[in-house]
Amino acid sequence: MFRLLKAEQLESENRQLKSRLEEAKKQLAEKEEMMQELIDDLFAELGAAIQQHEFVNSQHHALGELVERIKEKVDNVNALSKSSRETSDHQQYG
Repeated sequence: MFRLLKAEQLESENRQLKSRLEEAKKQLAEKEEMMQELIDDLFAELGAAIQQHEFVNSQHHALGELVERIKEKVDNVNALSKSSRETSDHQQYG
């Protein structure tokens, strides 16, 4: 009788442990899925940040070219102004 009771108790504990193990596996799988979703989201955000960075860099390059062209125009206007002033001074005092 004692052995039968002990066997039933062990079977009950075995079922409980199996149930707890299955629950733990389920929770682990859910956490792994959540972590994978988080990693996927982070990769997507990182990809978007890289694209924005590259876009801004290309804009900086374009702006740098525009600034260089404007500088050339200002230098030309400055040279023309200087030449015009020298010509005017030469005609006035010459």
